[in-house]
Amino acid sequence: MQQTLILEQAVEQGRFRQDLYFRLKGFAIPIKPLRERENKLAIADTILAKDCQAKTTLSAEVKQFIECYTWPGNIRELRNALLYADAIGDENDTVELTELPDEYQTCQQCISHTSSANSTAEKNSGRLLDQASQNLINQVVEDCSGNISLAAKKLGISRATLYRKMAKERSLSALN
Repeated sequence: MQQTLILEQAVEQGRFRQDLYFRLKGFAIPIKPLRERENKLAIADTILAKDCQAKTTLSAEVKQFIECYTWPGNIRELRNALLYADAIGDENDTVELTELPDEYQTCQQCISHTSSANSTAEKNSGRLLDQASQNLINQVVEDCSGNISLAAKKLGISRATLYRKMAKERSLSALN
């Protein structure tokens, strides 16, 4: 509504063409910002169904993130984040938190990790799998003499995915 008043004033002052104002005005449709909407997950599911090729579902962490993030860029920002995950993500059909753009990785305060959701055994088996995956990646990159394109091809993943997995390993090893 504020933009309409500003344009009306500009027309009155002769700073904006009246005919152009009426072309643009059409009719006003007030739309709530995404952060205030109750159906964020339904919107995300619609984006996945209409716009994404590989990804069809959201992980529990991503669902929780979508619900609590403020989305200053509204639906366009959500769509771009999901399209990014679809383009660079792993070959599975679920959007994982690590597949969202890097700027969302620093928003971890949105995600509350409850220990009751994951048992210690599940966490340990996940760590073992991650370690085995990193060992395989390191071995293949070494076998390819550091040629990332060739290593990615041998692993059956994109270069972007390989770089992301290698960066993840570096960040994990920096913590240890």
